[in-house]
Amino acid sequence: MSEGYWVPVDAQGKDVSGFLPNSQILKVIENINSQHTLLVADACFSGSLLEVVSDGSAGTNNPFAQSFIGFLQNNSESKVAVSDLVQYVKKKVTEANNQTPVGNPLKGVGDEGGEFVFYKRMN
Repeated sequence: MSEGYWVPVDAQGKDVSGFLPNSQILKVIENINSQHTLLVADACFSGSLLEVVSDGSAGTNNPFAQSFIGFLQNNSESKVAVSDLVQYVKKKVTEANNQTPVGNPLKGVGDEGGEFVFYKRMN
């Protein structure tokens, strides 16, 4: 299987020396000293194949970020499971664009199941 990469916004053309390999990202995640880690990446990839995505208009959030932030800002529940957030974002982005976000545990980094729950901050 070929290596997939994250391409930083300041990457120069097709010069892979400035790209971040998926394997390096996974090594960083594996070495985070935490009981639980949630990674939210506003990046498009499917294995090593890229899909064309909408980045939105200049100066605005893209559809993924709009849906993600909108869910958190407009939620009225006292607690929300990450799976609910993922399903909402997948539905909103898929309905409005020709792209489908993914929300799954990463393989090979020690996932033992379970789920994050966001609790609304009470001011």
